[in-house]
Amino acid sequence: MTTIAQPTTLSDQQRRRGIAALMISNFFAWGGFFLIIPLIAVHYVENLEWAAGTIGLLLAIRQFSQQALTTVFGVVCDRVGPRPLICLGMLVRAAGFASMAIADTFTLVLLSLLLASLGGGMFESPKAAALAHLADPQSRPRLYARMGVIGGLGVTVGTQLGAILIKVDFAAVCLAST
Repeated sequence: MTTIAQPTTLSDQQRRRGIAALMISNFFAWGGFFLIIPLIAVHYVENLEWAAGTIGLLLAIRQFSQQALTTVFGVVCDRVGPRPLICLGMLVRAAGFASMAIADTFTLVLLSLLLASLGGGMFESPKAAALAHLADPQSRPRLYARMGVIGGLGVTVGTQLGAILIKVDFAAVCLAST
């Protein structure tokens, strides 16, 4: 059983590298999410003529399951540490988003969204815990603020890239979001 390394056992260089890795993964997590999620409704309602209520239900299930799983994986993070959960969560979410490229039935869309929510739930709490452990108490508020700004930049880039790629194909959006 591994545990989260305490801040006092890390060198300044290790802390900086860890914080940089979290910032980069945060940018891509938010960017990839907002690249695809807003366009799910566009694709399935406009292109495949599904009922908007069906897509709303699917997106609500995704949101609810990710939020519920975030709590569960926060507890798991206390046991195994944040790194494996962050890495595995990013891969699982990428697989969920990539699978949306071929999802054309209710069941496949639901499974793709649940896979993406499982991945998101895996890395959300561990990412916050890792940042708390890597930052000293004085710099923690500044780093959390920086994390928010970087996430906002990811949102901005993701939505713009999604708007460009949806003109190509929804599959391109799905693959770019991974």
